[in-house]
Amino acid sequence: MKLKFLAVFVFVAAASLRLSSDKKFAYLNFTGLKDISKISYILTYDTNRGQKGLEGGIKLKKTSRSSRKQVLGTCSSGKCVYHQGIKNIELTTTFVNKNGTKTTTTTRVP
Repeated sequence: MKLKFLAVFVFVAAASLRLSSDKKFAYLNFTGLKDISKISYILTYDTNRGQKGLEGGIKLKKTSRSSRKQVLGTCSSGKCVYHQGIKNIELTTTFVNKNGTKTTTTTRVP
C-alpha cells in the first residue's frame, strides 16, 4: 500500500508596525502578499495636540512583501515638523485578494 501526501501551503497576509526610536517614523511591513492585489491602510495616533493620522494604499504586482516608511508629522519643501508625544498608534490594514475578497486587520503599539 502506497501512501500519498499532499502538502498545502497557505499564505496569510499580515501587517506589522514598528516605530523609530525617536518616534519620527513608522515602519509598516506587509507580508504574505502572494495572492493580494491591493492594500489600503489607515495609521492613527495620539499626539500632544490631539489625534493625527494618514491613509495610504499599494497596488501590488507579483511580490510577497512590501514596506513603507511614514513620517509622523508634516513635511514641506524638504523640511519636516514632527509630531510630539506620540502614543496609542493603530494601523488598520485592508488586504484585497486577487479574487476580490477583503480582509481587515488591526495592529496596535501603545
